[in-house]
Amino acid sequence: VHACRHRLFGIARITTDLDRVELAHQHHRGGRVGLTELRHGIECIAAQFAALRATDTDIKKLNGLVTRMRKRKGEFDAFEDAERDVEFHMAVAEASHNIALVHVTRGIFNLMRMNMLRSREALYHQQDNVGLLDAQHAEIAKAIAARDPAAARKAANLHLSFVQASLREVAMTDVE
Repeated sequence: VHACRHRLFGIARITTDLDRVELAHQHHRGGRVGLTELRHGIECIAAQFAALRATDTDIKKLNGLVTRMRKRKGEFDAFEDAERDVEFHMAVAEASHNIALVHVTRGIFNLMRMNMLRSREALYHQQDNVGLLDAQHAEIAKAIAARDPAAARKAANLHLSFVQASLREVAMTDVE
């Protein structure tokens, strides 16, 4: 009981802290950049570990998510795509079979969802970006399926570097 209570208080504290971070995030342009930097580190590590530890079921799930991302109906929907994006990145974290990494990723899950929606909305100003994002996700899944941790980390790094650079470009355009 003590352990459960301690864990629940810890989760409640994380949730409260995340609520404060989200409030700050809404009022500070750097919030998006900070979260993207955090995602960059976490997701590169997650992809690396997933390549080492993913089960066949994990790989099947990742490939299914990539397929779903590519099978859009009608026009691009930033909200729907962001949801799929979050699902994919959570599946990579889960495939890492690193419980601490999964908990940290789940802890920022809502912030990631908001960040990915904002990122998708910002990146959709160029239609080519949609296909590039899909291809980047496919490369991450492919490297994990090949059980190649270096390639998985590199693919995740390229993906997040692209997102960060694109968001900086959009921010500079907004300022001008």
